[in-house]
Amino acid sequence: MQETQPDNSHYAEHHDQLISRWRSALASGHYDAGIIVAGNEDYFFQDDQTLSYRPNPYLIQWLSPEYCSPGSMLVIQPDKRPIFYMNRPVDYWHAPGQKPQALDNFIEIKVFEEEESLRREVQRDLKGKQVACIGPALENNDFSGSINPETVVNQLHFTRAIKTNHEIELMRIASTIGARGHIAAKQAFDQGHSEFGIHMAYLAASAQNESQLPYPNIIGINENAGILHYQHQERSKPDSINSLLIDAGGGYQGYASDVTRTYSSNSAPSIYNNLLAAMQKHQDKLIASIAVGGDYLKLHEQMHRQLTEILVEADLLNCSLDEASTIRASEYFCPHGLGHLLGIQVHDVGGLQIDASGNNLNPPEHYSSLRFTRPIQENQIFTIEPGIYFIPMLLDKLREHSTLINWSAIDELLPCGGIRIEDNVRVLSRGVENLTRDAFDQVRAQG
Repeated sequence: MQETQPDNSHYAEHHDQLISRWRSALASGHYDAGIIVAGNEDYFFQDDQTLSYRPNPYLIQWLSPEYCSPGSMLVIQPDKRPIFYMNRPVDYWHAPGQKPQALDNFIEIKVFEEEESLRREVQRDLKGKQVACIGPALENNDFSGSINPETVVNQLHFTRAIKTNHEIELMRIASTIGARGHIAAKQAFDQGHSEFGIHMAYLAASAQNESQLPYPNIIGINENAGILHYQHQERSKPDSINSLLIDAGGGYQGYASDVTRTYSSNSAPSIYNNLLAAMQKHQDKLIASIAVGGDYLKLHEQMHRQLTEILVEADLLNCSLDEASTIRASEYFCPHGLGHLLGIQVHDVGGLQIDASGNNLNPPEHYSSLRFTRPIQENQIFTIEPGIYFIPMLLDKLREHSTLINWSAIDELLPCGGIRIEDNVRVLSRGVENLTRDAFDQVRAQG
């Protein structure tokens, strides 16, 4: 299985944009240089094994994760070529990290077998300079400057939401990887596999192991589809299978896709199948409403208006739209936000940040889980993931409005858990590029 390789010409453009962003961010804080610290492996308590290592996201913007070995650093000075001080210890326990040869034209590479030697050289090269260090705090920090200064971090967070052509290409490939897994997962579900079997089918088809997933797979059959971040994979399957919700992504060179699909089985009640069709139209309308300069909070509110209409039209509520809106009924069926920024991190930074100075626009209290409130801009990539769930602990709060709720329909839907449909979209000057649906179409066309 071979992914499309990114075009090297896009990296040159990407590199220039990163240099420009860092030059501006460092100037805002009057720094002479910036250091991106890769980070180090963290050990489990009283153990000699480590957590799965993930490098500093800001280093991944410059270098693919396989080069970002623990203890490494990238030094950026506005008028010089960046220098990557690569920590590459040689021992017989682990394979040494690869040197990023293809980037020699953009980044100077210095390789060290001992981290202490690496640190001494960085300190020597930056002696007398004011340095902004971005990443985990350095022990025995000998640099003259600051750890994660807000003026620099705010600018970097804000600009990171606008993806370069290089990043967009990597995310298209990540989408294709995820689509392969999802299509295989659907086949495994149709064949009657357990949650664990579906998970394994996903891993095999997407050619990812557990540590390469951008986030742990959420694979819920029946009631488990109503647990938003369901973390288990049952090894045995239930006697009766009604539904599957799978939220799983693909990772490529440090960039993620984040996709959810929901499916029904032959034993699912007709009311659930009707809701599944209604939710797809619901998502289509939301995606069609995306425009440059738009307000994502208003899009989130549109999600709740449309969901309220679905609840009334499906006879889950015995009341008018106005009455349903008054009691905020939709919030008991969908407690999460419409979506979030996506990129190196699945919930990418800067979603509430409305300017490069670090001013935030927090969501209203009743939408506190919303992760994205800033204006919609061209080349942002974010998720659109409306949902409807039948979660007893939330629905019980509607008992005070008991006469307005069709409890017999709710009881019929409880064994199905819920529905979520999630796509990743890139904002264009007009409309969007739907990375998710394009990837599914591409994989299906390849057979």
